[in-house]
Amino acid sequence: MPCATPVRARCSAAVTELRPLRLPEDLEPLWRIAFEAEQAVHPDLVTTHEEVRTLLEGPGVDMREGVRVAVDDRGEVVGFVATEVDPPGREVRVDAYARPGSPTDLLALLLEHGVRYARGVAVARSAEPGWVCLGGAYVDDAAYVAALGAAGLAPVRRFHRMHLDLRTARPQAPVLPEGTTITVVGPDEAAQRELHEVLEEAFEGHWRHVRHPWPEWIAWVSNRGYDPTQWWLARVDGVPAGALLGDDTLAESDTAYVSMLGVLAPYRGRGLARALLLTAFEEARRRGRIALRLGVDTENGTGAPALYASVGMSAAQTVEAYELPLP
Repeated sequence: MPCATPVRARCSAAVTELRPLRLPEDLEPLWRIAFEAEQAVHPDLVTTHEEVRTLLEGPGVDMREGVRVAVDDRGEVVGFVATEVDPPGREVRVDAYARPGSPTDLLALLLEHGVRYARGVAVARSAEPGWVCLGGAYVDDAAYVAALGAAGLAPVRRFHRMHLDLRTARPQAPVLPEGTTITVVGPDEAAQRELHEVLEEAFEGHWRHVRHPWPEWIAWVSNRGYDPTQWWLARVDGVPAGALLGDDTLAESDTAYVSMLGVLAPYRGRGLARALLLTAFEEARRRGRIALRLGVDTENGTGAPALYASVGMSAAQTVEAYELPLP
């Protein structure tokens, strides 16, 4: 894998240094770059500090080797690349950001480091075949789409980022099917483990889903706006049947976020997912949130896209997933 010492490389007319991450002082300039990069493509987006922090630290992030900060010859931070390793999924996620107006080959330089790091992970785990490097781009971000393609990644799947404006949407009370209860999970580990099992089973068969053992799963969700008072478990006649996991990743922009929503196959078609979603809407309003967001696979076979449309959500952005087999 790459060494942790700074690397100096020619980037167009400027010399750019790729150096290791320095927290906490790097968080603010890197957030600013991510914010400006996304605003350049989607001015309606408000990138939060928590979104950027989760890219830089966590159980799957190697802060010493897998993250690099780009500094120009004036000493200004102009970009960064972050990687996250998911051993059960055999994935290395790569995300790169460059300040708008930076040299056109800065993204290439950053992605080169990310892919090289991903290859190193796959080589070190050569006994586990099937590793991939994953990336993602807004379909209308021409510069990043081109950079991912040049780095060898190919588009494989599309996702919508769904949005609901809670200020204008008509409130709808959850209607619980007979025998159904919805309760807040909270800090109780036993209830959290029930939610974990429901979601893992509900997502069986979804694109690139693999089961994550409890220790790895809870470590992952605890690094992303962790707030189990926004986790709900639906039971039918006392049996766990569906779950919703919300978090505070977007709270800085007064937006609620649903990171996972799933219903076990035998209980689908009864309105459980709708009731869970409307419960999250109610709580978001109670907390003073102005919007709610979530992501959905456009090829989801459970009817999720139609559900979200039925409760007033619309696709605000479309993201394409990119993949490169490793090593």
